Amino acid sequence: MKAAWAILMAGALAMLAAGDARAAGKLRIFNWDEYTAPALIEAFQRETGVEVSVDTYGTYDELYEKLRDGTSGYDLVVPAQSAVPRLIAEKLIQRIDAFALPGYDNIEDIWRHQHYDPGDEYSQPWHWGTTSFVVDRARWQGDIDTLAVLFDPPAGLKGKIGMLAEGDEVVTMALRHLGLPACTRAKADLDKVRALFGKLAGRMVVSDGNDPVEHLVKSDAVVHMAWNGDAMMARARRPSLAYAFPREGVTVWSDVMVVPVGAPNRANALSFLSFALRPENAAMQSNYSGYANAVRGSDAHLDAAMKSAPEIIVPSSAKLDFMRACPSAVFDAYRALWNGIAAKLPRS
Repeated sequence: MKAAWAILMAGALAMLAAGDARAAGKLRIFNWDEYTAPALIEAFQRETGVEVSVDTYGTYDELYEKLRDGTSGYDLVVPAQSAVPRLIAEKLIQRIDAFALPGYDNIEDIWRHQHYDPGDEYSQPWHWGTTSFVVDRARWQGDIDTLAVLFDPPAGLKGKIGMLAEGDEVVTMALRHLGLPACTRAKADLDKVRALFGKLAGRMVVSDGNDPVEHLVKSDAVVHMAWNGDAMMARARRPSLAYAFPREGVTVWSDVMVVPVGAPNRANALSFLSFALRPENAAMQSNYSGYANAVRGSDAHLDAAMKSAPEIIVPSSAKLDFMRACPSAVFDAYRALWNGIAAKLPRS
């Protein structure tokens, strides 16, 4: 088995190293909505001759359901880093040995050998960012850098409170506001989270996860949970939106690229992974999505707006809380808790 694996990897790497300019076949990508730069796909197609298609999803549950039976037909998918241990344990993704791919040396040291994939055997960084919330400054001028604005709104802050659809993100942030430990599944702790949401009854709305930038631009919520890249893109069209860095801490996350078990075009997937590690290509992707990447040297190719955006440039005073890869049962409990609440909320 090991010998067969070595032969397979050697063949794939030989093709990559030789720079096969006209690889045959197709590449199917499954990614978050509004998260794949068309220019990046076009450049890859021109260089390789590979026909690329991109399908999108809005929540982790959608991604997991596609991968669970091993017949998704996708060659590359982009989950959150916190999902990787479960995908490995359930044998839903295959080894790619990212450390051996051309361009691996371009990955910033901080994003190598992360706890979710310490050997860099199954994943390669895509983007990283923060999760916090935006406030419509045209309707609220008070202090925004506290989670109380979202979970215990001051008396003067009237209007709707918008939440993301991702239960692991929402519950993790609620636990932080309550001063409870991360990754807890204690009934008493989760009951406190439910009570917290109960206090917001009648004021909460939830995003459906599709076209998040457009959603932030048009939402009538005064405060809305958001990922920082979406917040930056939305502010360009709605300047009254301000992104918060709460004193209690802001979630730092990363998304990664992985290859599903049964991927029909593994060689083309590896080729794309290497292509994405070139600094100019990583910057092309960041300029489109509004999110930072993990590739050394890409800053030289970033748009000026990216380099100076307050949503992207984390203040030195900010308290960063890196998203933990909690046991699968923990995140399942968080999603179940939030999905039960969100199912009764209006969509915005």
